[in-house]
Amino acid sequence: MDEQSLTVQKVKFVSNLNGTSTEEVILISTISAASLLLRAAVICIMPKMVLQNSVFRYLIDFIVVFLPLLLSVTVFSEYLIKILVSIIVFAISILWLTCKLLVKQSESVVHSCYVAPSFYQDKVKPFGSDSNVNSSDMEEYYANLNENMKNPDAIFLVPSNLPFVTTFRAFVNIASCICILAVDFDIFPRRFAKVETYGVSVMDLGVGGFVVANALVSPEARNNRRQEKSKSVYSGFLAVCLQIISTWPLVMLGIIRLVSVKMSGYQEHVSEYGVHWNFFFTLALVRILSTFVLAFINIRLCGLVSFLIAAAYQYALNSDSASLTNFLLSNAYDGNLLVQNKEGIASSIGTLALYLAGIQMGAFLFKPRHTFLEWKKASVGMFALTMSLGLALNLSISLNQPVSRRIGNLSYILWMLYYAAMFLFQYLFVDLLLVFLVDSTSLPLECMPNRWLMLSGKNAAKDIKIIYTPVPPKLCLLSAINRNQLFYFLLCNLLTGAVNFTINTLLVDTKMALVIIIAYCLFGSWLIWCLHLRRITLKFW
Repeated sequence: MDEQSLTVQKVKFVSNLNGTSTEEVILISTISAASLLLRAAVICIMPKMVLQNSVFRYLIDFIVVFLPLLLSVTVFSEYLIKILVSIIVFAISILWLTCKLLVKQSESVVHSCYVAPSFYQDKVKPFGSDSNVNSSDMEEYYANLNENMKNPDAIFLVPSNLPFVTTFRAFVNIASCICILAVDFDIFPRRFAKVETYGVSVMDLGVGGFVVANALVSPEARNNRRQEKSKSVYSGFLAVCLQIISTWPLVMLGIIRLVSVKMSGYQEHVSEYGVHWNFFFTLALVRILSTFVLAFINIRLCGLVSFLIAAAYQYALNSDSASLTNFLLSNAYDGNLLVQNKEGIASSIGTLALYLAGIQMGAFLFKPRHTFLEWKKASVGMFALTMSLGLALNLSISLNQPVSRRIGNLSYILWMLYYAAMFLFQYLFVDLLLVFLVDSTSLPLECMPNRWLMLSGKNAAKDIKIIYTPVPPKLCLLSAINRNQLFYFLLCNLLTGAVNFTINTLLVDTKMALVIIIAYCLFGSWLIWCLHLRRITLKFW
């Protein structure tokens, strides 16, 4: 088979697919939340010497965090319920036995959790690592904290970054990087690959997941008070100009990908974005458009504006006998650049609505909260939001259009928001469960992948000093990936290309395919791990 014929075969291998059910996608992703409990259980029973060894800690995290997800989308894809139940039963059993054996902490203990190096100073920034919080906001935050500390039975959580949001962002990256290579092998079920027109799949979560993950930690979401000041046309125009300049790395990455794919003859699925468009161009365009919108509205209106954009776009898709929808889903690419890249440009409208909705969700999550009880209430709010979005999704599918990532319609926006809300709730639930266990027993702090700063309310009458522990970077693979998310994603894309140029993935048997995918995941994550241990953060802007 010549090179051109092989490329055509590889494109056909990932084309004209119909996806799977929403329940199966949710089941796979729930395994990631269950693996956090499994990680906590394994760490509880490991000797201290093992926990202090960076190599062993890497292997523990890879086995209990990476492998369950990897195996769920490959060789064990038909046994998802059994995998999930097994992980949960094993993890809960170990945690229950451990908590029974451990002695309750002394009331005089002040819990201290590791935070990022920028928080080793005299105070904790409650709104995120690089947010610009003014002094009055900080004074109000700590005044409320000190007032609430009078409750002797409370557990106090003083967040720097929100751990469950960090976990969500890391898992979006992990799942995407596993799938971009696995999809080229027969070991990866075709129902998990990207859908051609309508439907849902595991791989269709990638773009939307990255967009929501970025929106959750955007400056607007972390500190919505800054958005209350008056806007002017000049300031809005200036903000857009600055954003256009700041998106040059994304534009450059998009151009590099475009040129490299065209020159190398690498297989490309044109109907995914268009002839020239790609994921990086979508991210750049959404950042520019969102800056323009946010320059003239209050942050509290993000959800409403998101709905209006999504509704208007959906109306356009449905109007005139759905002529726009038919055009976007057609294989007609003869014409100007707009026609050749119609899917990527049009779906950016839906992606913009998704990004604005993600900002609104992030603003809710980053609302200052001081106690365990307040975060329990927040988890109830996230659960209610999840159920509401699930109902809206079903109504949209029944009364409107099925989910289509290709055109970014209303159903797709609701599907991605439903997915994000559900797993943020799951990760928050696991976080709160582990916080409770750490507070009520001698469960080690290492069991939490991204740790909260915890204070004992029973020490409120004493002169409490928050204990910061400036140890080496957290020995956690999720933290390592979160440190260099973009670099990890780019690295995995390069490794995927190298594998495809080296071997014919269509002819590889199941065992060898599994070995290759595991080796690929090991190499990429180990490199990221080494950078993390050396506190190296690679940024492109």
